[in-house]
Amino acid sequence: MKSALCIILLLVACGAARSIGFERRHEPEIVLQVRSKDGPASAELRAIAKVDQADRTFTKPPTAEEWKPVEARDRARRDRVLELLKSEKLVTGDDFDTAALIFQHGDTPDDFLTAHELAAVGGMLGHVGNLAALAEDRFLTKIGKIQRVGSQFHFAIDGAAVLNPVDDGKPDSVTDALRRDLFMPTPTEYRRDGLNANSTAFPAMSARVEQRTNAKWILEQARRPVSRELAHLAAKPTPKGAKRVLAIYRSDQLSTPRDYFHAAVVLYAAGDPASLLPHELALVAAARGYLPARRLFAETLDRYLVSVGRLPRYGTAHLNGVNPPGHAAPSAGLTGAVKSRLDVTASARVELIDKDH
Repeated sequence: MKSALCIILLLVACGAARSIGFERRHEPEIVLQVRSKDGPASAELRAIAKVDQADRTFTKPPTAEEWKPVEARDRARRDRVLELLKSEKLVTGDDFDTAALIFQHGDTPDDFLTAHELAAVGGMLGHVGNLAALAEDRFLTKIGKIQRVGSQFHFAIDGAAVLNPVDDGKPDSVTDALRRDLFMPTPTEYRRDGLNANSTAFPAMSARVEQRTNAKWILEQARRPVSRELAHLAAKPTPKGAKRVLAIYRSDQLSTPRDYFHAAVVLYAAGDPASLLPHELALVAAARGYLPARRLFAETLDRYLVSVGRLPRYGTAHLNGVNPPGHAAPSAGLTGAVKSRLDVTASARVELIDKDH
């Protein structure tokens, strides 16, 4: 990610560009975009996304019958994007984020998990947006969990968008500071401003991104005692260290990409195996250019999936050698395309401690 960003704001809401639709597809996407050179499939992906959005432009919410042909076209678009993924045609951060949008308009947990992975890779390649967070929340709600970040809405009788319950109040819950890192408004802002929170919160979100991708600021923060403490805790993770990391996290003392990585290492190695927080912290570190966090992103996701009885995506965790009933293995072509960007192979495991410490 660059310290000087060319900022293009795309506020996404019902009926706007890159919107998600009506009653069951209503959520905002915000993009702070760094322009990149087109890849071989970039123009086609933009065209696919344009048609996708046109399918979601209505003067009133569609009926179930009106929505059926849209769903059929959605499936065709996902199939085509999958072909492009398998043939390694996706190159840029924009490519991966656009592909994520198409899978975000899917129907199954694996569709939304794929959207999360693709958006995360897009972030690792320079695209700045919040689709990885949106897709995580949608995946969680689809498998019967409560959303963590706070992006999923329903409509009240009067037509107002109402934020669905958010999993707050636990030591490993998403803090408002982490929401800023994920380029999301806070639940308080959404409840106060509705979907207008995407506009009212934008200055604070963009300011945090600008600050925390500034090379001089990162060097200054790396000299803090707490950064050295995090590196020490990551060198030998313990349950006591995990509690200390949670305290550091909740007081918003994670600053540099390496801070987020070290915190994720400790929580992954010595914290709650069913927590998604290590994965979210690895996502932030990877999106800010810290390469060792890419593989940790994959391994933390695998472990969470196993903890909820689903198949791992990258082969770094195992479900007692037994596939859970009713859950198909993810597409080898799709995960292969993502693995190539995450430096993950079926037999690879994360090097938990970076060599500088």
